[in-house]
Amino acid sequence: MEQNLLTAMNTSTTLKSHSPRTSGVALVIVLSIIVLLSALLVAFMSSVSTESASAKAAVRGIEARQVAESALNLAISQIRDATRGDAVRRAAWASQPGLIRQFDENGGEGLVYKLYTAAEMIVGGGAFPPGVDPKNQNTANANETLAEAGIIPGKFEETPTAFTDLNEPVIIPVPGKPSDVYVRYPIADPRAAEAEPGIIPSQPNTRIAGFNVLKINHPDASLKDAGQFAASDKRVRLLPMRARWLFQLRDGTLVPGVAKNPGTNDGVMTVAGATETNPIVGRFAFWADDETAKLNVNTATENTFWDTPHASTIQESGRITTQNLILDGNGNPAGSGSPSLALAAAQPARGEYQRFPGHPATTGLSPAMRWLYSDIPTTKEWQFKEEIYRLAPRVIGGQGSSVGGTQITEYRTDQRIYERDRLLTSLDEYWFRPDRTPLSMQGLYPVFSANTKDNAKASDRFTPEAIEMMRFFMT
Repeated sequence: MEQNLLTAMNTSTTLKSHSPRTSGVALVIVLSIIVLLSALLVAFMSSVSTESASAKAAVRGIEARQVAESALNLAISQIRDATRGDAVRRAAWASQPGLIRQFDENGGEGLVYKLYTAAEMIVGGGAFPPGVDPKNQNTANANETLAEAGIIPGKFEETPTAFTDLNEPVIIPVPGKPSDVYVRYPIADPRAAEAEPGIIPSQPNTRIAGFNVLKINHPDASLKDAGQFAASDKRVRLLPMRARWLFQLRDGTLVPGVAKNPGTNDGVMTVAGATETNPIVGRFAFWADDETAKLNVNTATENTFWDTPHASTIQESGRITTQNLILDGNGNPAGSGSPSLALAAAQPARGEYQRFPGHPATTGLSPAMRWLYSDIPTTKEWQFKEEIYRLAPRVIGGQGSSVGGTQITEYRTDQRIYERDRLLTSLDEYWFRPDRTPLSMQGLYPVFSANTKDNAKASDRFTPEAIEMMRFFMT
């Protein structure tokens, strides 16, 4: 019995000595499971948060895309409605940058379809007079026109509330010169209306013929334009092209922004119909250009008049000397400022479309490009024409042509390739070497610098700033 009791005590002592170690292992296991579950929970919550953020970003992207498509569709619908005719409404129409006007059968004013964002996209012709001068506030409907154009009277450089300037310049500081800047304009460059030193007298005193805009300076007078074609006073010019913001609500409604305090730029505006359940999802503003109003470099070159001669006179028919020179009535070589048309002596050659009456190639590029050639006098106008012909994709010039009506057509033959593989697809192709002739063959009247390579710029005249300035006028 004593032995059994001792055995029982030993057994009990043995069990008690193992209990704390066993409890510790269980605690470690439990804590490990808790940590694992916590990690899984954190990973799950992180995944849910990431997916939620991704979904919200996707929704915002879709909304932004829909807003952009709304702007495009609105412009398309304006063009379709303005140019569509039916049995009830038979209207003629005329397009211009930013606008399409309709006219009735009697030539009276019809509706005006705006190709830019405004409070009213379609108005009557009488409510949108084309001759209103924004500088003259005494003109009829001038106040309405100023407000519609986003102009604050007397503060043309400021953009009022509810409008945005689509042509706001990008100011690029010149390294090391804090006050000097380069200026880039998204749409139109106002420096195209500046006077060009040495401009030829046959054109108005502006770089681009017929382009005149109100001279508006940047409000920061400390900025100095360091560009190649800066104004004489070096001030940074502005050419505001303002359009009203259109706000798109969640239900798809388009509502124009309206300034709470018109005629100011305090930034406070109201959007009708915007509520907590139908909030604003985006806004847009646009202005649509008219490519048909521009000079097309695939067809336009520079005209040299030709017609069937009707009189045997030196002034009309020309006179050829024994040295195969064409003289005018004063005995001077044709092309040196002579009044002789040389219609018989210098007839157009095959492919010299710029001399065919009524051909699109008779449209001149000189209004947009002549200012770059101010070193060529008007008495040598044929030299400017030859440079243009050299750039054109489908007309001939130089040897084998009449050289702007100054030479006998069959006198010499030029080996250049006149027929190109295709027409130009962009303006950038026009500014770079277009012909496929050997580099050593410069032609009779080259426009390319010596030793130029393929895709080299056609002339030192065509600098990046000059090209950007002319983009608004050419296509």
